[in-house]
Amino acid sequence: MSLIFLIFRLEARMLNDYEQRLACYMENNFVRENLEYCPFCGGSLTAYFTLTSRFFSERACKSAHPRVVSVLSCSSCQSMLFNADFTQEQMHNLYQYYRGKDYFLMRHKYEPWYTNKINKGIGDEKEFDLRRKVLIKNLEENNILNNFKYVLDHGGDKGQMISPSGGLNAEFRAVCELSGVDTEEGIIRVSQEQTREIDWDLILSCHVIEHLPDPFSYLKDILALGNGDTTYFFEVPYEKHVISYFCSQPRYVSWLNFLSRNERLMMLFDFYSVVTRKIFKRVFLGGFTALREHLQFFTIKGFSELLNSSGFNVVYCSVGEAGHIIAIAKKK
Repeated sequence: MSLIFLIFRLEARMLNDYEQRLACYMENNFVRENLEYCPFCGGSLTAYFTLTSRFFSERACKSAHPRVVSVLSCSSCQSMLFNADFTQEQMHNLYQYYRGKDYFLMRHKYEPWYTNKINKGIGDEKEFDLRRKVLIKNLEENNILNNFKYVLDHGGDKGQMISPSGGLNAEFRAVCELSGVDTEEGIIRVSQEQTREIDWDLILSCHVIEHLPDPFSYLKDILALGNGDTTYFFEVPYEKHVISYFCSQPRYVSWLNFLSRNERLMMLFDFYSVVTRKIFKRVFLGGFTALREHLQFFTIKGFSELLNSSGFNVVYCSVGEAGHIIAIAKKK
């Protein structure tokens, strides 16, 4: 099948399959509650009590009251994940019209430090330029030739990471994205079903896995899209931090319940926790690691173990110049 015919075929078949793709992203077969060991590396877990943010509670759960949940920290890989299961409907509520006007207004209402500049600046061209350079640099340093025929950015928004002007050499560039936004020029939008019709040379998944209730099922699907010659490139935030011992004590729940009933006080301690995580990489007594969007916080070891247990051979994994964990992998 010629490249031109393939492009016309995909464009002709393209439908508004937002709901179908959202269901695929957010389907949850991974039960988080009552975990005894780290699902990424098998290490022992310590539970720390925390809260869902007011933004998450109202937008995702349609509730005015934050919920006390636990975040589990692994003693071996130091990765973390929230010990709470959420429905597909709740995830749909959270990500519908993601970072649109209503999303921003609700989040800014409860998190005044989340400004419109931050909302629009997440993934601006300056950041993407640096991330694309990290992508190309690490491909070349791991002896992967920057010359591809078919490239897929799975969950890649407008396709900014594979933009024709970004230095990645490819004949055919496609993005599979749940939001339904228009793609950049030179990039074809494909459905989940259509991703299975092409032998991809390079598959990217950037800043997707940390949001997913079930990262294992997602990675299984991503793995199936490639073959033995396919190169996979992953990128997730690096958000390693230490939580105070006091947050693991049962009596801390009383403090969190008190905060949840006092909107302004909770807002104050939420901001306090954001600042201490940013500056000191710690959550101190009185603070909490709020559940907003990210359902897991990875370290290099934890992310490598997750990929390895999901059928990938990790070629390289480190924190890149943009401050995110990046990984290059092949199919086992």
